[in-house]
This record gives sequence, structure tokens and C-alpha cells, in this order.
Amino acid sequence: MIDKGTIYFSLLLIFCLLSFCNAKCIAENDDFYKLYNSRKYDELRGLISRTLDNPKISTKKKAITNFYDIRLKVIDGVNLDTLNNLSINNLEWSIKHNSGANAICKNAYNTAEIHYRRYQADSAILFLNVAKQYIDGVQEHWFKKKYYNLLFAIYYQKGEMHSALNYINKAIDNAEKEGNTPESMISLWHNKSALLLTLKENKELNKVQKILLDNAIHLPDYKTHGYSKHWLYKNIAWNIAHQGNIDSAIYLLKKSKDYIKAEKQEDYINMLSTYNSLASYYEKLGEHQLFEKSCQQMLSIIGRSDNKKFLKYYHDAIMGIARSNLQKNNPNGTIIQLDSLEDILFRRFMIDENEFHILSDIYSLRAKAKQNKYLRSKSVTDLLECKSDILIAVQYAIRKKKQLYTSKDKLNYLSRYYDLFELALSIMHEIHQIAPDNEENMLSALMVMDQIHSAVLEDHTDLRFDKPEIIRNKEDSLLKARAYYLYDTLQEGYSRQVQDINIQLHQLNANFNVVAWEHIALKEFKKDIQKKLNQNEAAYLTFFTGKDHIYAQFITEDKHVFFKVDGNSQVFDNINQLSKVLYTKEQKHGFKGDSISYKIYQSLLNPLEKDIEDIENLVISPSGKLYYIPFDILVSKFTEDNNPLYLAQTHNIQYAFSLKSFMNKKANSKKKYTHNILAMAPFVDQWSRSLPSQSKLDYSIESLKLPFSRREVSSISSAPLLAENATKSYFMDYADSSKIIHLATHAKVNPETPTNSYILFYPNKGLSSNNKLYTEEIKAMNLSNVKMATLTACQTGNGKLLMGEGVMSLARSFAYAGVPCLLMTLWNADDESTSYIVSNFYDYLKQGYSKSESLFLAKKDFRENDDFRLINKNPFYWANIQLLGDSEPLFERKRSFNSRSFVICIFTTILLVLFIYVFSKYRKVILRK
Repeated sequence: MIDKGTIYFSLLLIFCLLSFCNAKCIAENDDFYKLYNSRKYDELRGLISRTLDNPKISTKKKAITNFYDIRLKVIDGVNLDTLNNLSINNLEWSIKHNSGANAICKNAYNTAEIHYRRYQADSAILFLNVAKQYIDGVQEHWFKKKYYNLLFAIYYQKGEMHSALNYINKAIDNAEKEGNTPESMISLWHNKSALLLTLKENKELNKVQKILLDNAIHLPDYKTHGYSKHWLYKNIAWNIAHQGNIDSAIYLLKKSKDYIKAEKQEDYINMLSTYNSLASYYEKLGEHQLFEKSCQQMLSIIGRSDNKKFLKYYHDAIMGIARSNLQKNNPNGTIIQLDSLEDILFRRFMIDENEFHILSDIYSLRAKAKQNKYLRSKSVTDLLECKSDILIAVQYAIRKKKQLYTSKDKLNYLSRYYDLFELALSIMHEIHQIAPDNEENMLSALMVMDQIHSAVLEDHTDLRFDKPEIIRNKEDSLLKARAYYLYDTLQEGYSRQVQDINIQLHQLNANFNVVAWEHIALKEFKKDIQKKLNQNEAAYLTFFTGKDHIYAQFITEDKHVFFKVDGNSQVFDNINQLSKVLYTKEQKHGFKGDSISYKIYQSLLNPLEKDIEDIENLVISPSGKLYYIPFDILVSKFTEDNNPLYLAQTHNIQYAFSLKSFMNKKANSKKKYTHNILAMAPFVDQWSRSLPSQSKLDYSIESLKLPFSRREVSSISSAPLLAENATKSYFMDYADSSKIIHLATHAKVNPETPTNSYILFYPNKGLSSNNKLYTEEIKAMNLSNVKMATLTACQTGNGKLLMGEGVMSLARSFAYAGVPCLLMTLWNADDESTSYIVSNFYDYLKQGYSKSESLFLAKKDFRENDDFRLINKNPFYWANIQLLGDSEPLFERKRSFNSRSFVICIFTTILLVLFIYVFSKYRKVILRK
């Protein structure tokens, strides 16, 4: 018989063993966490490798290891598709093997974060909902804070700011309950302050900033990286400056500067960054002396250092002093400063071709200084030098844009440099006023205009303007020579050789930017343009919308016109007014914009009235807010009955992304198509309210029936996909192997956050995201084999306007995916009229007409159809359908039987036979004689 003491001792021993195992497991998990949190990634990689190689690894341990393995892959920048598959597999494995709340929640969190990074917000929320089911069992106190913080980021991305505010508040509440460190709390409060700044809730923002300042006492004075008093004051200063309180921002920046300990290189960089911000704020206030003083302090910190990390601040300081000289009407002083800066950038900092973009600012400011000199002297020499500098500045800016990786970075860069392009055009228009027959100047202006049309989209295509071979060969030889001095020798004086080679590379590129544009590429390209315009019997009209003026160029096979529309002519007010009129529902009952349309026509097209009289086909590349206005509705004149004569009644109009895209003909695809026309209409019938509640359908949109969409897709395709067959998954599988994509459905456009715009399909049960195709998902597809996409949903051509690129619409997403032609709508479409026009469009298309001709004839049929006599005079019902991109025919033209030609042919044949017969008889008679 076992005594009680033995039993108690055994139980105690078992308890201790279990506690030890649990403690060991937690300790092992803590090892992962500590290494990850302290950024010791190499050590963490080793621990992960050793753990996964261990055959005795536990289920929970493997799940946690996989979690940190994914975290490292995120840091290493592994492809998001690969990461997504890995994280989903890990999540499924964790759930299947019941590896515990910790592992399941963390893997669900990983998967959600990856979907968030792919701009798939709805999917990310679904995976966080999986984590929510297990979150109460998570041991780490920090997880809930991260969970709510990610929800905040997702809703912030979606543009649902109030939902984002709700989740950041939950993250803060949870962190306060768990007793998080002051640094952790400050991170959350900082996120909330950024959100409140976006919402412009200044009262609440001031409270949050006060909390942040009160908590500054808990932070160290200064850290090179991470949270400190210096970091906090600097960030609050930035927020306050954006609220418009520059004085308070300067006070906080000065305070942040006092905490910097200048001991390491990073400390000096932080100090330079602070002085740079101070200089920026002083410049905004017009405090020129304090501004120059801040710039001089930056220069004194840098001294004669050649450290490239100081390059930006040296550049900004000298540029600031040069700008100050120009404001003092001292253009010569500005030019001297800039010449000195350029020399130091090469001689001291040894910049190479990857850093030449910083020269764009130098040449731009130098051009402004020479323009200032020209306005005083009226010397043509100053003006021509000004043009030379501005062209180099433009080309360096374009080169930098091409080097940037993401579209977002490219767009931000373009918005900063948009003024540069306007300055270039103003200079070249001034030259045009003096020498109107200078063809090279007009062509240079044309190319500057085209570089700022769909500039990011064009990076996805093969561009026409490559460097000539002679320049490319010279550049290659210089690069090889530099490599020799840098890597193959250790001889003294190599740095001077490298400097000289970098200067030669710069001069070569600067020379190419001007010379090649004006003498090599442009003249040949103009011949190509006019040849194509002649073949299409068309004219090309392109615009650039600046802050003060609109510049335009008009080209035909034998004409080239360059003109400016003065902003003082109220043209901007008229454009804004018409765009507001067009997008209101009241226009259904009668169009109220004819008089404004007439005024806009007089401003934009009246200078060309004689030139476009005999032109049938007009290719237009809009700019700025002109994207929102269909040129179809511009009124050229009023008839005797006071009826408007719209441009669409006299001209066949199509739109081009840019001149380059108009000229680039897409090669015929060799891929076999599974669908000639992939036609989908999910809304042919009223949707059942019995759909699962978890699909969270937006019935304000999705319950609407489109009764004419069935007729629309059935008239263009023998096998359309209707209702439950028109799913997102089918589209994703077969879109790339279709010649034409046609989507007759609903769409939701988010003009503020284009990434949240989507096209709707029939929903699968379960996942709400299964029926929404977002813009980023479309961009990620490869649709280069598709010839045309027709999107008859509402406002597929509408969206947020980004200067230098265009309207970020759902239709444009298809262009990013490689589709060369888009049929889209600008405002909420009428189902019946849209269905009629689009069906007729395809009828003409199949007869072999070009796309623009087909649309012109289809709209004409609608306007002349008595069945629509109550609405067909109203452009609201037909002008919203626009063709953007390539207009080439998709089908061979059917040769119709012509009875007259047939009779002539028969008659000619009979005459020929009679002639041969008579001639043979006559020949025989002659031979007999």
C-alpha cells in the first residue's frame, strides 16, 4: 500500500516537471521574441534553422517558429505572393494540428498583414477575424495591442478614418490595461495624432499632443534610433506645422535640437535634419535672415566632410542660399552659387550617374535665374541658355522617376516636380512667340508635355526614346573605365580619375538631353507621328494644365500648332463648373451645361477652328481637370433654332494616354484565346436576400438589378456568363486568355482612396471579398494578351486626379495590367441607353470598323433613334461612354456586296471578251491575205 506522502511527492514532482516544460517552452518563445525585438535578425535566422532541423520539435514550437520565419521573410522583402502562400499554409497547419491560441493567432495575424500590404483590406479583416476567435488564449500581452493596431492601419488604408480611430482607441485602452511601457504608449498616441491630423480634428489633436508632451519625461533625452525626447518634439513640430502653426513648430524643433548629443555620425545627421526643417519653416514664414542662418549652420556642421550621408543637407543648404539670392533679385549671385555647388558635388562628394537626379534642382533654379536675367535684358541668348538648362533639369527628373520602384513613389515624385514642367513650357512658349517657325523648339515642348502624361503608366511600356547607339557606346566605355579605376587598381590618384569620368558622364548625358531631343529623336519621331495621323486621317491634340495657364499642341499630317490659353480667361472656373454639372443626377431631366460648354470650346478649340473643320478623327490627350470633361459635349455653335451643335456630332473623338501610347502599336498575341469575348453580367436578376449574413453585402448597390445587362452581353457573345456564373474566381482564371473583356456590372469608386475602388461580381458564399475586384488586384494581373476591356459599370473612368499621371480610375488599372484599349463610363450610367450604345458599338466593331469609328456610329444611331426621342438629345445619356487608348480595328472589315460595282465588272468583262474575239478574227483575216 502506497502511503499518502509518496502520492503527494509524486504529484508535486509531476507538477514541477510540467511547470519546467511550460517555462522552457515560454523561455524558448521568449528567445524568438527577444531576438526579433532587438533586431538581431542573423541570430534569429540561426535559431529558426536549428529549431526546424530538430526532429523532436513540438507542434506548438513549430507553429511559433513558422511565425517568426514569416516575419523575417517580410523584413527581407520576399515576394508577397510567396509570403501569402506560406502564411496561409502555416495558418491552416496551426488550426489542423491545434497548435494553440498563440500560434494560430500569430499566423492569422501574419496572413492578415500580408493581405494588408497587398492592398486587400477585406481579406486582411477576414484573417483577423480568425485571430479574434482565439485571441483570449494568447499569452503575450502585447498581441492584442498589435491586433488592434493592424486593424487601425487596415481601416486607415481603406479610407474609413472613423473606424480606424475606433481601433486605435481600442489599442490604446488595451495597452493601458496591460501596463505597457511609456515608449509603447507613445507609439500608439503618435499613430492617433497622425490620424487626427488627417481628419483635421484639431481640438482632439491638441489634446493628444499634450499627452505626448506630458509623457516626454519618460523618454531618454536622445537615441540615434527609436523613441526619445528629440524624436517626440521633432514629430510633434511636424504635426503642428501642418496645422499651420509654424511658430510653435519652430519652438519645438529648437527644443528637440537641444537634446542631440553630437557623438556619432547619425547624431550629426539628426542635427542636420533638424536644421533643415527649421530652414524650411523659416522660408515659409518669409524670415529670410533666419532661413539663411539655418542654412549656414548646416554648412558649418558639414565642414569639408566628403561623407555622402551629408550630401543631401549640403545640397539643400546651398540651394536655399541660392534661392534667397534670387528672391533678392540677384540672379548672378544665384548662378555663381549653383556653379560652385555643381563642382563640389562632383569633386568632393563624387556623385555618380545614380545621383545625377539632384542636378535637376540645380538646373531648374539656374533656369529661373536666367529667366530673371532675360526679363530684365530681353536678351535672346539668356532665353536660349534658360531653355537648355530647363531641358536638362526635366530629363534628370524623368530619369529619377524611372529609377523609383513603386508607383506610389513615382506619383509623389511627379507631384513635387510638376512645377518644373510648367516652367519648361512657359520658357519654350516664350521662344515660340519670338520664333514661331522654330520647329525644334515646338517639338521639344511637345516632348516635355508628353513626359507628364500618364508618366507612371508609360514606365510599364517600351518607350520610343532610347539613347542613340553612339551615345550608349560612349557611356559604356566610360563606365568600364571607371570600374577599372575603382576595382581593378590600387594606384594613387584613382579618385581624381573617377571624378573626371563622372563629370564626363554628366556632360555626355546633359549633351544628349538637349542635342538628341532636338536633332536625333524628335525630327524622326515627328515624321512617324504625321505618317500615322495621315494613315488614320486624324489630328492629335494634347494639353498641359498648369497653375496659371493651359498649354496645347495640335498636329496633323501637314500642320503643327503650339498655343497657350490664359488662365485669366475664366477657363478654369468654367471647367470646374461644367465638371460639377455633369456629375449630378438632375442632368437626367435636361442638360444644363450647354452655355458653359460653348465657353470652354471658345477657350480651348476656337484657336484651331479653321484647322479642325476638315478633320474627321480627333485624338485628344487631356490634362488636369480636363480628364473629367468629355470633349464630345463641347458646343461649337448654336443653330438658328438655338440647338447646340456638339463636337461629337461633327468629329469622331478618341482619347490617348499620351503621344507615346498613341504611337506604340501592340504586337499581335500568339496566345490561343479561350474566349473571343469574355462577357459577364452578374446583375441580370434580383439577388436573393437569403445569401449568408457573413457576406455583409452592401444592398444599397448590390441589390440593384440591371435588366438590360442580359440583353447587352447576349448581343455581343454567344456564351455570356450570367448571374451566379459571373464570379470573380472565373474572371481571374480566364481574363488573361480572352481577346475582349466585357463587364456589365456595378462598381464602387472611392475618389479619395483609389485602392479601395472595386468592381462587383456575383458573390460566393462565405467570403465578402470574393465578389469584389479591387484596383490593386487588377494591376497585379497580366492582361497583355487582351485587346480591349469594356467596363459599363458606373464611373469606371472616374477617380482621383493625380497630376502628371491622370485619373486613377478602375479603367486605368486595366491599362496598368497591359490592356491597350478601354471603353469606360465617366458618370452613373443609364442601363438602357448604355446597353443600346454598347451593343451597336460591337455590331460596327465586328463589321471591321475601328473602335473610335464604331463608338461614333453607335452614339449617332442612339441620337437618331426615335425610340429614344425623349432622351437622345440629352448628352447625359451618351457622352459618358468614352474610348481610351488604341483605336485599331479588332476584326477584318466585311466586304459588302455592291450591285453597281458588280454591273460595271460584268460589262467590262463582256467588252474585253468582244474585243479579244474581234481582234482574233481580224488577225486571221490578215494572216490569210
